[in-house]
Amino acid sequence: MRDTRKQSFDYALSDEGSGLYTYRSEIRRYGIKPSVVAVHLGECLWSDIRELDEGAARSLYDLVYWQHAGCLDLSRGLDYFVFDTGLVFEPATAFRWIEQITGELGRRAAEALNDLGIEAALRGVEFYRRRRLRVDPLWPVLGVEWSNRCNRAKTRALKMANAKVLETA
Repeated sequence: MRDTRKQSFDYALSDEGSGLYTYRSEIRRYGIKPSVVAVHLGECLWSDIRELDEGAARSLYDLVYWQHAGCLDLSRGLDYFVFDTGLVFEPATAFRWIEQITGELGRRAAEALNDLGIEAALRGVEFYRRRRLRVDPLWPVLGVEWSNRCNRAKTRALKMANAKVLETA
């Protein structure tokens, strides 16, 4: 299976941008939250995020967001969509949704999600993603952008999955 991390990280950098911003009182850069990094790698201060460069962001995407959302065990395309979901909502939340969709725990959840097929698996994760967004108090203001991001991620994921089919043909 061809690794899609570089392409996935390129998309994330494009969507998130390099500027500092705050959301729910937490500073972010490249979509990376200090609290998420701290959970997985130890202490992380807002100043660490402020000084973050693109290379370090890619490393954190891999170490924190890709691995902890279970993307290593997912099929091509689906791995990107779950990674993007983890970047938006936190990796643990993305993986918990996988477990809820499949009724399995741990690595078996990722295997079961793959077994659903790309279309059904994407719909399952997308359902949880959109449901969480719609109950957010900022939905009236940011709902259009959030929906656009989800749509872009799903379209990209399907293209990645279809590229796999073309490579094996």
